[in-house]
Amino acid sequence: MIATGAPLPPLQRTRWVGENTLVTLAPLTIVASQGEADAICSMLRVEGIECAERMADSIETSGDWREVLVAESDLASARELLASAEVL
Repeated sequence: MIATGAPLPPLQRTRWVGENTLVTLAPLTIVASQGEADAICSMLRVEGIECAERMADSIETSGDWREVLVAESDLASARELLASAEVL
């Protein structure tokens, strides 16, 4: 698993949550598979952190690289949670 701060395309940096809330997304990490992305999102959701994932644009290799995104406001908490999980 590799962490990244790669910029997102401008049109994909936000997401509507509910009817009237626009959330700015921030990249948390890039992983090598859909399964890894699903596992990370599941772990985050258990802790109350919503996430999204998409095909990673910035990786110039073959494979199913996925980028995991969280709300900017949740980024610090998500990083701490991910770091603690990697230690286990």
